[in-house]
Amino acid sequence: MNDICKKRATKAFGYFCEILGIDRTKVVLRFVDPTKLNENEGVENVYGDTETVACVEMPGGRRKRYCVSLSNREGISGDLVVESVAHELIHVTQHRDGRLKAFGKNDADMTYEFNGVKYDTFETHMDYFTAPWEIEARLKSRKMVVDFNRYMRENAAHKLIKKLN
Repeated sequence: MNDICKKRATKAFGYFCEILGIDRTKVVLRFVDPTKLNENEGVENVYGDTETVACVEMPGGRRKRYCVSLSNREGISGDLVVESVAHELIHVTQHRDGRLKAFGKNDADMTYEFNGVKYDTFETHMDYFTAPWEIEARLKSRKMVVDFNRYMRENAAHKLIKKLN
């Protein structure tokens, strides 16, 4: 991921934390090499629908903060990266508010509870893709990208961080 894309994602991260009421001391944004994303302790295997791969690690055990890990191939639209940041921060709020709970150590044994309904381990990526917390995160994150771009335009931030499209 190039430096301009990282700066834009970092700016979006701060903006989204503020509008979602996320305490910045409780969450960290990391940029990881795509080959190392699934090697991090506590990170489930994740799938990239848009060449941008992102995941959130929930606090637990030694981990005291949420950790949003982000990776993408060069040349991917900056808006897709920003949307991935927003999407994962939606999951942080779902978990923080007690609406989303994840149990297990990897995809093979992962189960979830969302709004009081339990979901067993998913057989396919499409099953997970259509889970209600994923649908909610996708819908909200798309609107958040529009709001972020408006914020950037209104505050002349686009002169500081170039938009990639």
